[in-house]
Amino acid sequence: MDFKELKGFVPFDTETTIVSSYKRKADPFNPLNYVVYAGYMAVGAKEVTKHRYGSKKESMGWFARMLLEQKPAVIVGFNLKFDVLHAIAQDPWAYDVYKAWIVAGGQLWDCQLAEYLLEGMLPEAQMLSLDEVAVKYGGTLKDGGDLMKDMWSQGICTSDISEDIVYPYLDGDVSNTAKIFRDRKSVV
Repeated sequence: MDFKELKGFVPFDTETTIVSSYKRKADPFNPLNYVVYAGYMAVGAKEVTKHRYGSKKESMGWFARMLLEQKPAVIVGFNLKFDVLHAIAQDPWAYDVYKAWIVAGGQLWDCQLAEYLLEGMLPEAQMLSLDEVAVKYGGTLKDGGDLMKDMWSQGICTSDISEDIVYPYLDGDVSNTAKIFRDRKSVV
């Protein structure tokens, strides 16, 4: 694995199955859960690359391939722990590539955690939503956001939600995350 020249940043997001265990919805350690949709903005790109996976087996390796192809200096996300855990917890190859990327100097930037720190770690800023933070940085509310949340609250699994609904939602997540990351300096 050659990570000698890391460059740029890659914002990404996942949408996963929602099986709960141990009081965690969409538990990344539950073998029944997997990444159904993955979206990221390649280094220097303006458009979001999106993938849909029909099974856990099909989703294996996507994160490793992204790291190996993009070689980003920074991976950016919102509530990044959730997405990284889903990307590596049950995929040994992705975990190995991720570790090599970290050793080579790869860094993580969680916009949700950064905003919490910028807000002085106030209790009301502890779990801000992407929609709340995006607007502050000139982002937009996600297409289909309320519809997706309603479907999840009704127990409809992400794998049963149409691409026509998920892709605009995923576009909004990744684009807003990129905007927050790029523009964070103007607010500080």
